[in-house]
Amino acid sequence: MTFPIINGWVCGVTPTNEKIGALILNSHSVTGHYDYAWCYMDNKWAWDLDREGDKVVTHPDEQDGDWNKTCINYIESVVTYHPGSKLEDRTQLVNDTNGKGILGVVLNFRIFTYYGILKNWTSLQTDNNGYVNLSDLNFTFFPYYNQPFIIEYKIDGEKDYYSKYIFITKFDSQLSVNISDVVNGGDKLSGEVSLVNKSSGLGIAGVDLNVFIDGKSVGVLRTNDSGYVDLSNINYTFSNLGECNLTINYGGDDYYNSTGYLRSIRVNRFNSQLSVNDIVMLCMLVIS
Repeated sequence: MTFPIINGWVCGVTPTNEKIGALILNSHSVTGHYDYAWCYMDNKWAWDLDREGDKVVTHPDEQDGDWNKTCINYIESVVTYHPGSKLEDRTQLVNDTNGKGILGVVLNFRIFTYYGILKNWTSLQTDNNGYVNLSDLNFTFFPYYNQPFIIEYKIDGEKDYYSKYIFITKFDSQLSVNISDVVNGGDKLSGEVSLVNKSSGLGIAGVDLNVFIDGKSVGVLRTNDSGYVDLSNINYTFSNLGECNLTINYGGDDYYNSTGYLRSIRVNRFNSQLSVNDIVMLCMLVIS
């Protein structure tokens, strides 16, 4: 009987005592490689993956059970994903024996959450080194926290698949305040505040900042297109002498974590310098 040869392996009905046999599962017609196998060595099955299969192969030369298998490695290109970020990771289909990439194989991908499918099965082909760029899926993460985005991927035509779980996090925000540490009684609150994305330094536009003096709310300001607010737009006059605390809070939103700012300001005595009008009035009082 003549058995067919697939990728250098002779396919037979049963393993023999002289040769190593393997029960191959999930054979890939495109590549001639295999995902899983049971290896028959020394008159016994060495590995039992508890899977079904109906093919038996023997290799006429090798005696160490070194047959070709494949696996798909997931390669993280981005350490942390945020809402609005595009998926930019990669996968690589490799020969599990020699670690070399396998070109020209179609891999299928889909993306979903526990609430439903976001992107149904989409086919991409491995390049000369076995890579697939997941940016070709054109998927952008949106605000969805405490549960994963799930990416499933497999070789086209196969039932078994791999899974990758990705949790996204909000951006960190940061407040910077330009204000004097010392004011006089009767001075108006003034200064400039900026709210930025802590990673990129870009201003966060169109969000509200809450301003407090000694724990009491004195106003709410909305950031402009550059992420700035002007504290002089709050009608507040310093009157209590001594130390007071300025607090500015940003409550966060779907994209950014909350942040806060606290600063101590010293309020000195009221300005005692007299204006010309004040002097004239005093003189009139004396004359009278």
